[in-house]
Amino acid sequence: MASGWPLYDQVVEQLAYWTSAEPWQPSLEIGSEAWWDMVHEASEATLQCASAWGRVFWPMVIISIAFFRENPEVALVLGIAFALYLLQRHVRRARYVERTFAAVDRTTAALRGRYNRCLDWVRTKSRLVASVLPHVGYLASTLCVYFLWPRAALYISTPKSLFATAVAVPTLATAYRLTKVLRRPPTAAVERAGPAGTAAAAAAAAPPATGGTVTSSATLAYWLSVWCVLGVGCVLLELPFVERVLCVVPAWSFTLVVFCVWLWLPIAHGASLVCSVIAPTVGRYFGQIPQSWEQQNMVLNVLVTVRVISDATRRRILEFLDGGLVAVLALPFVVTPGFLTHYGCALVGLAYPVANSLAALSALRPELLRRWCTYWVVFAAITVAHELLEPVFGFLPLWHHAELAYTVWLQLPYFRGADRVFATLMTTRKGTSVRGSDADGRPKSSSGGGQREGGAGPGSDAVSNDEGHDTQPKKER
Repeated sequence: MASGWPLYDQVVEQLAYWTSAEPWQPSLEIGSEAWWDMVHEASEATLQCASAWGRVFWPMVIISIAFFRENPEVALVLGIAFALYLLQRHVRRARYVERTFAAVDRTTAALRGRYNRCLDWVRTKSRLVASVLPHVGYLASTLCVYFLWPRAALYISTPKSLFATAVAVPTLATAYRLTKVLRRPPTAAVERAGPAGTAAAAAAAAPPATGGTVTSSATLAYWLSVWCVLGVGCVLLELPFVERVLCVVPAWSFTLVVFCVWLWLPIAHGASLVCSVIAPTVGRYFGQIPQSWEQQNMVLNVLVTVRVISDATRRRILEFLDGGLVAVLALPFVVTPGFLTHYGCALVGLAYPVANSLAALSALRPELLRRWCTYWVVFAAITVAHELLEPVFGFLPLWHHAELAYTVWLQLPYFRGADRVFATLMTTRKGTSVRGSDADGRPKSSSGGGQREGGAGPGSDAVSNDEGHDTQPKKER
């Protein structure tokens, strides 16, 4: 029975052919008059559908145009956002960032080679002149800027310049180096920075001092020495009336910025010189931190031997004992008023990590270097966020006590707060993140195996080296 709709009848007829057992034959020949009639009807139906949708959306277009005319800033923001999205896609596809970093690395390597050759030539004439020349050259250049370009010196003296030189550059550079170290495959062994000694010996193997390949331990020691000096400076500035007295000194802001640049500048690297001076003093008052709790606790080793506890449990207990000192330092400030707890935060968050960092530079243990570099990066980032939020939320009770709590949480090896925050911050957009570190500060395996590197349990069949990577299998028991 015909429905009065030729197109509908044709579809029903074709469906009947498809469901029948007989082979399907087209009822219309392409190019025939009936076929062209059907095309004409389909075109008219399409035009009617488009016209109906146009009548639906046209009022919305008129309202949007009127809204953007009344609020041009919204249109500007959306346009800028869309342009930035297109630019970001183009930059990612063209790999401009990778090309820029590669060009900077090539230029830096070339300049570093020329500088080292010149310094070697001077060293053949006089070792004293070769040691003093970088610092004298830097001091002369800063004096020229201060006296010959007062406007440039005034711009350098701004708080933004101080933040960039004392916080932004060390944080970003250390985070970049840590990311490269933690993304390295677990089988890649990392060499030591040099013979165990003072902090100056650790920083002497840093990138500016050598022209060849630099190990990851030397690079981390390079930036950890910078953080030690910055931490000591922050502790001194937290003392009462110190900042007010120093602000009276002429050109104090300019001097502070120049000093911060001198600490991490590859040519001078004054942090190694300062660490060699403050390391004996800090060691005299704070004492040497034990390099290995495992050698001082025979009871836990015996319990592991008789299989009463696992090796992982033993390490957890040792971690808790290792972090007990920071908890003891923070405990008296839990019940003090806010202004006293503020000084407790300086003691726990700056003074104690400086002592541990200097001990790590003396021991040159890669796991300790990674641990305290990670802490300084996370602590700097959280401190900046804390300073920005304090004018808004500083009136809340227990504000400084919360600061003390998260500072202790970042340092305790049992919780590994700094490692967790750093792994979260460094997660890439593609869903791959940097490998965190295990309880001993060693980087985790990217394969996500059941046991951690370096023998996570008493039944492990591997021996770990200084980096925590498996080197050779044990003999079967």
